[in-house]
Parts: sequence; structure tokens; C-alpha cells
Amino acid sequence: GRLEDWKTVFDVNVLGLCLTTREGVKMMKEGGREGLIIHVNSLAGERIPAVPGFSVYPASKRAVTALAQSLRHELVGSKIRVT
Repeated sequence: GRLEDWKTVFDVNVLGLCLTTREGVKMMKEGGREGLIIHVNSLAGERIPAVPGFSVYPASKRAVTALAQSLRHELVGSKIRVT
């Protein structure tokens, strides 16, 4: 695939999620509230389809899974949970 297409997939699926999650966490912490962040994902990050030219999509979805797992560790001790 073209680099521009790959960047678009990662910008939407990963960077967009990072930015919205960051703002959500910030609002929850500032408000002293507990909260739940739910990342909706695709099985394509776990069950890699054998489709030529499709490799960047499952890679971006695996990154979404890693983000949620990392955030769970980062937010231990806060009132914010991540799934």
C-alpha cells in the first residue's frame, strides 16, 4: 500500500483514539470522578486475515489493544478503568 494510506489508517485507528482517550482521562481526573474508557476494536488485530495489501489495518488494531493494556497499568490507583 501507499504510505499515505497507511498513515491515514494509523491516524484514524490509533492516533485518534490516543487523543480522545487522553482528553477523556484528563476530564475524569480533573472532575475527581471515576470512569470507564471503552475502546471498541476489531478482531482483525487478533485473527489476522490473509488478504494481500491488508496488513496495515490489523497492525493498527493490534496497536489499539496494546494501548488499552498499557492504559490499564498507567491508571492503576485511579478511579478510571479501561477495557
